Amino acid sequence: MNELIFQGADYHYKGNLVEAINRFEQAIKFDPGNEYAHNQLGILYGKKGRFDKVFCLF
Repeated sequence: MNELIFQGADYHYKGNLVEAINRFEQAIKFDPGNEYAHNQLGILYGKKGRFDKVFCLF
């Protein structure tokens, strides 16, 4: 699970938002209560303009 978080953060840092979203979505499937993954996913959805999904994560 931590590997997915690290990969998501790395993809986000490198600007690959699609892969970052994918990793954080996978992380949340394994640990639905992971606040960091939810927060990062919300930020990434916002950057992609997917505001309908952002409001569910914050």
